[in-house]
Amino acid sequence: MKINVRAWIAGIVWLAGVPAFASVEVPLQIDTVTTLGGTQKYAVGLYLSLGGTGSSPKLFQLDTGSGGVTAAYSDNLDNGVTQWWGSEVDTSSSVNGTTTFGGRTVQYDTAVAPVTFYDGANGNALIQSQPVTVAQGTSATDSQGVTDWQSQTEAGQPALLGKYYGNFGAGLHAHSVTQGLFPVLAQMTNGEGNKLRGYVIHLGNLATTQDPTLTLYFDSDFADGNNPVADFTLTTGLTQDGNVIPTTGYATTSGDPLAVQAFEVGGVIQDADAPYSALADTGGLSLATPNANGIYDGMIDENGNFDPDLAFLLTLMGTDDEAFTLGFTTGEEQSINQLTATDENSDLNIGLALYNYYDVYFDAANSTMSFRPLNIPEPSTVALPSGLAVFGAALLLRRRTRSS
Repeated sequence: MKINVRAWIAGIVWLAGVPAFASVEVPLQIDTVTTLGGTQKYAVGLYLSLGGTGSSPKLFQLDTGSGGVTAAYSDNLDNGVTQWWGSEVDTSSSVNGTTTFGGRTVQYDTAVAPVTFYDGANGNALIQSQPVTVAQGTSATDSQGVTDWQSQTEAGQPALLGKYYGNFGAGLHAHSVTQGLFPVLAQMTNGEGNKLRGYVIHLGNLATTQDPTLTLYFDSDFADGNNPVADFTLTTGLTQDGNVIPTTGYATTSGDPLAVQAFEVGGVIQDADAPYSALADTGGLSLATPNANGIYDGMIDENGNFDPDLAFLLTLMGTDDEAFTLGFTTGEEQSINQLTATDENSDLNIGLALYNYYDVYFDAANSTMSFRPLNIPEPSTVALPSGLAVFGAALLLRRRTRSS
């Protein structure tokens, strides 16, 4: 790629004519895609461009199971295909590596470029990051040896799941510390230089939601007690990995940052004596839970899916030293309420499931994650939303004090 690096000012690059802001709301969209294995699933998309001047917005997958940005790239495009990467890309210190998502192992070369967020495919730019290290995915293979990533990219087609031009890692963990592939969101500031404090992912029921959003909150929004996410009262700490993001000093987390105290299905409790970790992964499939010692065998069908109409409860330790429990009723809807069983040694990939029932707040400054129930009444009320009446709101919001 031709290098054309402009002289960047220190800190964030924010869009000309856009005033300083306390928060930015980025529209998301819910898509139905087909995995390489032929399974249909829900996925979450957002429009981004890479490389500043001359770049065009493309649809990316929002993936909280990843911590870096990987986008398809080729400098050998077919005739008539326009390069969508912008001109503000620095490859002078590029290194190569691999990453895995969407059922593929992607080979990449690193580059430094700004990331711009949009309100739609042909919409307005909302905010642009400072130049950050991203991965230019040049080729990929899957478990069957299929290598069509490059040809699709050269043809100007989306190479990821037939829908996306790249994978936007929205987790708080780094893909590669040595290569500088840190989460983009945790590196951002606004027009006044205030660092991003955290962000809220609002999806709602994936089958019916009308307004999914990613909202970015900056330090100024929390000044003088004005906390727009104060009602996220179910908060748990995230496991850190000992590294920090150089641009903000925020701690990075482990890849599976949620520490699980216990979980249960259909009233059968699996205590985490050897603690399980969990990941609320927007790039995942159905929620997958360990079946240690076969304790759930009588609830699982021949395909490894739990029976419908069972109460799934996940207990996490809160930052106030009290445990709290999240949950929903199992069903047969992929990424919404379907629960699958894995071997006993695996951690929990929560997938998109909890996002159907809770807004999720990632606090980058404090390495915590918080949950706000969607349309779930307080335990003192009796009216329950459809699908939750099996086990009552008190179970969804119950707290348990840590035993001494």
